[in-house]
Order: sequence, then structure tokens, then C-alpha cells
Amino acid sequence: MMNDVKYLMLLARICKKTNEVEEALTALTKLMIELAQLYLAKGDSDMCEHLCIKLLKNVQNNNDVNMSTEKRETDQLAVRTAEKLLKEYHPQTQEEQEQRILLQNSCLMATNDRSKVEKALEVFTEMASVKKDHIPSLLAVAQACMVLKLIPRARNQLKRITKINWNLKDAEDFEKSWLLLADIYIKAGKYDLATELLKRCIQNNQAYEYLGFIMEKEQSYMDAVTNYKLAWKCSNEANPAI
Repeated sequence: MMNDVKYLMLLARICKKTNEVEEALTALTKLMIELAQLYLAKGDSDMCEHLCIKLLKNVQNNNDVNMSTEKRETDQLAVRTAEKLLKEYHPQTQEEQEQRILLQNSCLMATNDRSKVEKALEVFTEMASVKKDHIPSLLAVAQACMVLKLIPRARNQLKRITKINWNLKDAEDFEKSWLLLADIYIKAGKYDLATELLKRCIQNNQAYEYLGFIMEKEQSYMDAVTNYKLAWKCSNEANPAI
């Protein structure tokens, strides 16, 4: 198994160098699945949670018509592996239990099966109604709505997050929500609103990339180049899409 891990690490690096984005993502997902098998055998609860989160993050939308069969099958395997990891995750606190519920329903959402996503949305909605200003559940509601093409509802949830005071604990979820809402605004041609959000997370390479896109659309090509260069630099020159 360790030889498989080394091979997949090398493959992912080669794919990144040659701009084969989907191949790199597939190799990275396979790598995490291999690592998951190692930690499942060890029964490491904390690591099982960590790898479950990583796997779900790496799974892209299976509704992408341009996705290869290999990528689709790898993502499906990743979701099944994440479900196995959760069975070995034993939360000790109320907060950890809530995290487990979020992850369980994130697995449902990652299948892109409409009935399963709707079921996950119900759970996320209930969590968001019980816990005031709970960023993870509010973001999860928005993400599920995006999968179900309920864009106005997703936008309203994300706008709600923008009015909540930032905190370090939820920093990553705040950033995800801002970027997701900025993406909605960009697609609607509301570049000024998108720019406001992107400035909140300007240190993130995705924000620079989006700003570059906006500048390009507004034909401010020198500004676009500047932002794309910053995005490339922030990604440690490792994101071939930029």
C-alpha cells in the first residue's frame, strides 16, 4: 500500500506540472483514499475525521458533464470511504457530535442524488434554525441549495453570513461563503458587489483569481494580469488553472 501512496503522490505532482488539472485531482483523491485505508486499519478516530473532511473537500460536483468516467468513479469511491471514516469517528463533545452530523449529511450532499441532497438540506436547515448564527450549518444550507439549483435561497443564506461578525474559529467557512456569494454575483454581472466580498478575503488566491476575472471582463487588462499574478504567487505556483 505504501508503494501505491508514493506512486499517487508522484502522479499528482506530474499532473500539476503538465496542467492536467482533473488528472491531478483524481490522483490526489486516490491518494487520500489510500491514506484513509491505513488509518481505518489503525482505528485513529481524530485522523478519520480529518481525512473525511479532506475527501469531501476534494470531491467535485458529479453533475459536471465534462467529467471523465475515472474522476466520477473516484469521487463516488471517495464518498463511500468518507462514510466508512465517519463510522470510526467517535465524538466526545457536543460540538464534535454536531460536526459528525454535518459530515454525515455532507456525504449525502456529495452524492448529488437529489433525494439525498434534499434530506441533507432538511438537517442543515434544522441545525441553522436551532443554533443562531452557526456559520457551518448556514454555509451547508447554501451549498445544498446550490446543488439543487435553488440559487435565490442560497444567496439569501450567504448574505446572512456576511452580516455576522467574523471569528477565527469559523474563518475558513466565512471565506467559503464570501467566495460562493461572489461567484453568484459574478455570474449575475454584479461585479461591484462581488468585489466588496473578495476584498474581505483578498489574501486568498481564489479571491485574486476572481478579481482578475472581473478586471478582465471590465477590460482592465493590466489590473487583471496583476491579480492573476498574485493568485499564482499565493498558490505557490502550484495551481495550473491560474
